[in-house]
This record gives sequence, C-alpha cells and structure tokens, in this order.
Amino acid sequence: TDGIELARQCAEVISELPVLDPNGPEVLYSVYKESFLQRGLETCEVCGVTVNMGYWKITNAKLDQSIEVPEILNHYMEHGSFSYSGDVHEKGRIDVAVLVKILEMPRRCGDLGTIYLPGDLNEDCRVDIDDLAAFVERWLEHTDPNQG
Repeated sequence: TDGIELARQCAEVISELPVLDPNGPEVLYSVYKESFLQRGLETCEVCGVTVNMGYWKITNAKLDQSIEVPEILNHYMEHGSFSYSGDVHEKGRIDVAVLVKILEMPRRCGDLGTIYLPGDLNEDCRVDIDDLAAFVERWLEHTDPNQG
C-alpha cells in the first residue's frame, strides 16, 4: 500500500495544504496543517540537506483526526520514503494508513489508489464519449470467445 510514488504524492499534498494561523481570523479548512517549526536544523542522511527540526501537525477536521509529521520526514517523503532518520527525530516511520486517511488520498485522478469506474476505459475518471471510442476501437480485436 505504500511506495516511492505514494510517499512523493503525500509530500506534495502536505506542501499544498493551507497553514492554520492561530493568531489569524478563524478559517474553516477540512484538511490543514499547523506549524511547529523550531530554531534548529536536522540533516538528511540521504542527501545532506538541512531542514527545520520541527514538525507539522496535519489535521482532518471532518474526521477529527491529526498526525504529526516531522519536517525531516516530509523531506524523506520527497525522496520517496515513509521511513526517516535524522539527528533530532532519530529513526522512525510514519503510520502510512493514518496519513493517507487524514490527507484524503487519492486526491487527484491517477494518484495511487484511484478507483476507476468499470466504463472508464481510458482511466481519466470520467465515463464519456472517449471511453465509447476506446470500446469501439477494441471491439473486434478478438473474435475468438476464448481469447482474453
């Protein structure tokens, strides 16, 4: 259920989430992040880049569920890994199932986990005339009923 592409997609979704400003006006987001960044750096053992040693609290208000994502983990997800290692947070692995649930993945057509309708032959998340064209194009590819 997890892999390089899913980790990268999660990192991308997290980077695009709105940041809740605790001192700002009340704004309702279904999924948002709160910054708990700190003064200090942590080094990525993969590429040597330094990132903030703090974390993001990712919240899904509809589910009333949150998860803490260290910035070093967010960086590792950009590399394609849900496991991380740093000098502050040491080694760890996020609960992928919980993270994916909170982020409401898949968010876009084609993301890992996308469930296509049976008639969506071209997998564009719509059943339309283009699917009919794909069906007609394949109509007579196999005339033997025992062929797949």
